[in-house]
Amino acid sequence: MKSFKRLLVVQDDSPQCDIWTKQAANLAKQWGADILGLYVEPEVIRRTYYDSAIGDNLEQVQNSLEDHRKKRLFQKFNETLKDFDIQSDWITARGDPIIEARRLARYTDLSVLGYPQNASHDLNNLRHIVEYVAVGSGCPTLVIPCVFSENVKMDKIAICWDGSREAVRALHDALELLAQARSVDVLIANENDASRPQISGEQLKKLLHTHAIETTVHELPLTHRNAGKDLLAKTTELGSQMIVLGAYGHSRLRDLILGGVTQHMLKHSTIPLFLSH
Repeated sequence: MKSFKRLLVVQDDSPQCDIWTKQAANLAKQWGADILGLYVEPEVIRRTYYDSAIGDNLEQVQNSLEDHRKKRLFQKFNETLKDFDIQSDWITARGDPIIEARRLARYTDLSVLGYPQNASHDLNNLRHIVEYVAVGSGCPTLVIPCVFSENVKMDKIAICWDGSREAVRALHDALELLAQARSVDVLIANENDASRPQISGEQLKKLLHTHAIETTVHELPLTHRNAGKDLLAKTTELGSQMIVLGAYGHSRLRDLILGGVTQHMLKHSTIPLFLSH
């Protein structure tokens, strides 16, 4: 795999974090890639209404807890990778976890991130990190659902196509994966949105044919207000192993307020999502 030679895996306290790290390591081994493990230590804001002595003590306690957590996560990272013959790096950053994860993602080819079932209570909230990295890093993100525990397979890939710029970006970022898949399905759920470009499954089929990728186009009649439900139901019917999706095609703000395809996919997909924006 020529395109993906350096993979980012953000580390946190999620119970499934070692599972996601193993899946990333398995992909790295297949592709001859390196892994970059990242832990971001949140900065603690010192409250001015504390007595200075109390503030100093709180800071010392916080630093001690963070040192312990950093060491524990680093050991866990190395323990998880010990059975894989791959190169790995580890970076501990300090600051806003979202900003740091997004920044480091720009120095890798693919971020492999888990999507926990429940948001964590500390600042290292992987659910938010996934969303901001997928949208703001400029690089593709492979999102592993919390219920997914097997190795990632990419023999049967589904492309969610709406003709948007984000969908085009995801398609081109995933071309190398699509070329190696055994079957590729194009799913079109036409939301009759006048602001969208006209969707042409046949033109996409012809484009992928020039890349030696044969596809089957499925135009879905929408039965739900949110097209995400229909798209996921179709991927289940087809036995898809991965979904290629343009992240937040309408806008992230609109999706967060109204609930959109990207949000629905992140929360309800049981198979990995390949996201680009």
